[in-house]
Amino acid sequence: MEKKSVAQLFEVDFNPLQKFEHYLIEHGKADQTIDGYLADVKKFEKYLDDHNRSLYDLLRSDVQGYINFMEKEEKSHNTVIRHFNAIKQFTIANGMEHICSHIRKPKKSSVFDLEIKALTKNQLRGVLRTAENTGNKRTMAIIHLLAYTGIRIEECERLNRKDLVFKRGGVISVRGKGNKPRKVPFPKEAKFYVQQYLDTREDNDKALFLSNFKKRMEKRSLQRVVEKV
Repeated sequence: MEKKSVAQLFEVDFNPLQKFEHYLIEHGKADQTIDGYLADVKKFEKYLDDHNRSLYDLLRSDVQGYINFMEKEEKSHNTVIRHFNAIKQFTIANGMEHICSHIRKPKKSSVFDLEIKALTKNQLRGVLRTAENTGNKRTMAIIHLLAYTGIRIEECERLNRKDLVFKRGGVISVRGKGNKPRKVPFPKEAKFYVQQYLDTREDNDKALFLSNFKKRMEKRSLQRVVEKV
């Protein structure tokens, strides 16, 4: 015999949000998770109200429009994805999961995808704040160096300590494609964090950044650091 939920036993006619809440409860979600999902869907509901739309008559274009709206508002990648996941669970709970198929979601931007001039102030502030919140001096040094100099990941990989001039007006000697050298400004915003990281080093390795295994950090390792912010 099929086990019925409390709602089915008493034939309660729930509205979409109530159905969603009971769906989350029945699937064993923690109270904090339920509260978060409901809060995100209610923000979506407000967006719909502002655009003369409703949760009761949801279309795929409503979901895509909300994603686009959050991007224009410069919401972080994680925030957009969190809201989308809440909406997706809401549609599943209400038997309309097809609505969330083929939705274009933003790709996660990394500082190595954008030069400092291309980052908005809010984007830059968010990236640097996240790096600082890690409390990891190497992460902070890598992120600030990439953000404030605009060098590429592969150029960062090749850097040695001697390539950095810390004095006033200092520069970084970078070796780009074909090992062709060039010099880029070394702003004080980057100097501070790179110096803090180097002050923790007790080795004589020439590489600017070392992995946890005390080897020069390779491109993929540097990318993983950046992707986490």
